Amino acid sequence: DFSLSFRCTLASSFLAAITPSSAGGEPLRVKILADDGMSYGGATAVVISERLLDSIFFLTSLAVFLMISGFFADFGLKVGAIFLLFLLLFLAFLRQLIIRPRRIARMMEWIKKKTGNRGVVLSLEREIWLFRDAGIQLVKETMRCLPVLGMMTAIIWLSDFLVPSALLAGMAHDSSILLSVTAQNILAIVGLLPLTPGASGIAELGMSYLYSAFVSPALLLPLIVLWRLITYFLNIVVGAAFAGVSINGMIKK
Repeated sequence: DFSLSFRCTLASSFLAAITPSSAGGEPLRVKILADDGMSYGGATAVVISERLLDSIFFLTSLAVFLMISGFFADFGLKVGAIFLLFLLLFLAFLRQLIIRPRRIARMMEWIKKKTGNRGVVLSLEREIWLFRDAGIQLVKETMRCLPVLGMMTAIIWLSDFLVPSALLAGMAHDSSILLSVTAQNILAIVGLLPLTPGASGIAELGMSYLYSAFVSPALLLPLIVLWRLITYFLNIVVGAAFAGVSINGMIKK
């Protein structure tokens, strides 16, 4: 339900902010969903589906805004092409899991023979099949609700991408919405690189590089500081409170 989704998202934003490529947020989301009655395989399928929707939006919107604005087109196309390659490789793996389950079954049999802890392997295998079943069901539901899901994903991310433009308008500077949203799209993809927690350093340097093309030097530093306070440090503060409540509940259980 909405309450669970809201709590799950805010709680995971804390771990996402302090781990490279936001990787820490997904396991907490899976744990919260599993504690609410879902299987770990099903919860993992839900979380991965959300990330796939985000990835499709990033690529689609990047292509659209690069064509409209032409802003850093060469750099943006390279970033998008690399991201698309990794996405296609991941989708190829999921396709194998769905249409050729026998390969996965053979792999699990091989693992059973090689490891001494058969119980753990059996539990893992059970969750893999639950993940597969949930994934197939989600694909069917997603196809039926794709316009709504796409619209909601676009609203969420465009709201985030428009924060710098709102800050620029508040500084009595041209909001440069088209250029800013294009730059934010590029930064969102670059920030997925698993290099530093919360893309710290990468985000600031990337924004300084991209925004220096249309923001005056006197406003660039205040813009970056305010942007990170709103989109990063606020996530840590709010997310920490919800994560603390969620983790405390898990410990009690």
